[in-house]
Amino acid sequence: MSSIFGFWSFNGEPLSQEYASKLMDKMHHWDADSTNIWKKNTTQLGHLLLKNSSQSFYENQPYFDAEKQLCITADATFYNREELMEMLEIEFDPKLPDSQLILYSYQKWGKDSPQRFNGDFAFAIWDCQNQEFFCARDHHGIKPFYYSYGSGLFAFASEIKGLLELPTIKKEIDGQWIADYLCRIWLDRKHTLYKNIKRLEPATAMIINANGITQYSYWKLDQIKELKLSSEAEYIEAFREELRKAVSRRVDSHYNVASELSGGLDSSSVSAIANKELNQKSLQTYSFVLPSNGNFPNLHDEKDWIKIICEHNGIETPRLLTGEGRSLREAFEWNARVQDEPPKEMNCMFRDILYEELKEKNTRVLLSGFGGDEMVSQHVPNYLSGLMEAKQWGRLWKEVKAISKEKNRSTLRTAFGLLVKSLINRDSRRLNKLLINYFKRTAPVREKLKYRPLKEELYEEFNIYERFEQYQDLYISTGNFIQDQVRRMQQKHVMYRLELSSIAALSYKLEYRYPLLDVSLIEFYLSLPIHLKAKNGKGRYIFRKAIEAYLPPSIVWRFSKKGSSNPQLAVREKIDGDQLVEKLRSIPANHPIHQYADFSKRIEVIPASSKGKNRVWHNTTTDFMNLLLAQKLETLKAETKNP
Repeated sequence: MSSIFGFWSFNGEPLSQEYASKLMDKMHHWDADSTNIWKKNTTQLGHLLLKNSSQSFYENQPYFDAEKQLCITADATFYNREELMEMLEIEFDPKLPDSQLILYSYQKWGKDSPQRFNGDFAFAIWDCQNQEFFCARDHHGIKPFYYSYGSGLFAFASEIKGLLELPTIKKEIDGQWIADYLCRIWLDRKHTLYKNIKRLEPATAMIINANGITQYSYWKLDQIKELKLSSEAEYIEAFREELRKAVSRRVDSHYNVASELSGGLDSSSVSAIANKELNQKSLQTYSFVLPSNGNFPNLHDEKDWIKIICEHNGIETPRLLTGEGRSLREAFEWNARVQDEPPKEMNCMFRDILYEELKEKNTRVLLSGFGGDEMVSQHVPNYLSGLMEAKQWGRLWKEVKAISKEKNRSTLRTAFGLLVKSLINRDSRRLNKLLINYFKRTAPVREKLKYRPLKEELYEEFNIYERFEQYQDLYISTGNFIQDQVRRMQQKHVMYRLELSSIAALSYKLEYRYPLLDVSLIEFYLSLPIHLKAKNGKGRYIFRKAIEAYLPPSIVWRFSKKGSSNPQLAVREKIDGDQLVEKLRSIPANHPIHQYADFSKRIEVIPASSKGKNRVWHNTTTDFMNLLLAQKLETLKAETKNP
């Protein structure tokens, strides 16, 4: 991952060159391999390069095409380079930088060019002749892109800290963002902690000119036609090849390649395929596990399964990380320094141990199985409803019998449950709202929000009850099988995890790659018949069949993993976890967080927090997140007083 930034003074008043230098200095915290600034009239673009894939060694950005009068700065890694060059009718050139490939595409297809891309990217093209910016962000939001528009200036950057260096961008806090954060409501993907800074949403392109800003989505998944092949075996082989290519495309690096291996189906398949595709190069796997000695009741890890996977695939000496000797304070200080907003997704917050070791071993690619559950390896629990919608009655009846046998219950009971669920799904959102209104005093919405640390008088001001209901609606079945599959992948938490993980990894000169979020793989999966996505009472059917070539049956046909994906958190918590609550308790009365938060709620409910069904909403990570918010507000207050 590289870093990009730029700005255009559209009121005709150019900013001094020193501001581009300030942005560069602020964003250079990760020690880029090269840096450069391009300037023309009232526009400046900047680039900080991370050399990683083969083509990146030929990058020279910002790149200016003098003939076409176009300049680009891009953080991009494409996985369909050969196909793109074929469509562009240019001879395949492994040395052609991805930035120039974007420019060629823009020159041929204009605003429709992102539709042809398969990769991780965020870029901005300045058109000198038309005095216009064209910007786009990848399909899932892996590469960050933030921007500000106002006071005669359009500015963008891959990190918020860069934008805050510009004097025209005020550090005004968005109260709605903070209220949502304290109540854990992830309702939109556009707003940030700062009123004057927005993020470009995934799968979105943006045009900025004298007329203002225009945005549009370039990726539609609701019009994919069903694929017709002659046999199940052909479907499986075709899917297996798409899966192999998705992994193979992502192991290109001049440096070492590593993989996160949690023991689950997704990370196991990615690691196994990558190990085979690397040929002469060895894959190093990293797994978080519990220490051999220690008392961790109700916690499990996957070390036994990880051993089976590695032995089967010839992966020598897998690294097992426990987090022993590492405190939460270290993670806190790292997050506060690197992340410009308190993270909304916890996975990246405690990966510092892993990233440090990868940097020491000269590794710049980290493969992840994340994203599989969101689409290509979904359990598809509502596939029976999908078969019903498609009127595939014969297959539906077979599946009802298979599930009844799997769950050891009567066929009649399964069929009746399916009928009830089908009726509910016809208007599930309306039914949900009726239930909430009817049981208002005891509804889950009210109960959960009861312990959120937002001040009572702010619930109405920031419309929290309604917003939380809207947030819950995002996870309610629509009753449409395909639509539900797509909605799961587009849930807000997906973008937040990807974006925040990119920023966290970059601080160690590391780039995440996600084979199971490959655009071609996803589109292929969506084209498959419903009956291949779950079969014989087993979810993830075609995915399991495809990876039989790489993993032993004991792994392929596991129902689900039982171990925590982040067990080292419990280890680190033993060192200084108790200090989190104490820090919340001891925040001074004049602290800016008290304008929004009442942490006494959190402290009062600690004794009642571990009683099974009576368990209230809280854990170490939320304390950690709230403290990060408090520190960020305190820092901003100090900076405002002493600019």
